[in-house]
Amino acid sequence: RPVLRDCLLYHHSPLDEREVREDWFAIEYGSADRRKGFALIVRLKDARENIYTLRPRGLKRDSRYRVMFDNTRESIVMEGHTLLR
Repeated sequence: RPVLRDCLLYHHSPLDEREVREDWFAIEYGSADRRKGFALIVRLKDARENIYTLRPRGLKRDSRYRVMFDNTRESIVMEGHTLLR
């Protein structure tokens, strides 16, 4: 919640006025200092693709980030430059 108040917002899926035009929807929220953030990634009904690659836009290449997988509560630490690839 603290990130949402003053966050930067990145849309990763092209949107049409009436519909999402891809199999996935993704949106990224990041703190203004680029130290914290999260992404919402949703596979849409009847999607053809099983894999979605998120390329974060709000990261610093030279920072380290703890990545938490919300469904499993597992986490890993990765370099910003690795996450950007």
